Amino acid sequence: MKKLTTHIGNRSAGFTLLEVMIALAIIAIALGSVYKMHTQTIFMESRSRFSTIAPILAGSKLAEIENTDYRDRIEDSGSFEDRFAGYNWHFQIEDVPSDQYNSKGPTLKKLSISISSDNGEETFLMTTYRCIYE
Repeated sequence: MKKLTTHIGNRSAGFTLLEVMIALAIIAIALGSVYKMHTQTIFMESRSRFSTIAPILAGSKLAEIENTDYRDRIEDSGSFEDRFAGYNWHFQIEDVPSDQYNSKGPTLKKLSISISSDNGEETFLMTTYRCIYE
């Protein structure tokens, strides 16, 4: 019986150290790219979640404030409980000087509400104007 061995020229079949190092370098570059793409995906998901939820929270908080007697309130702040933990709100009312309204008519008010994340990296600001009859 003959012994089965594989030879290519004088060299036996297998990988040289150089070939293994090149293969590892290619794998390292590919894994680095996958890691970077994964990190960007996580960041974009977090950012898009805030960009979707913040306007909805601002609108609901503004509606809640407008349903109360907010004329005497100048500034208020708080946080959302339970489902939207990690989001904070800040509300502010300012008088807006206007030549269009006289002293007997309504006053123009600027209502601003900002929504921010707990870490303070992201902030959404909603501003609206209301004529208030006193």
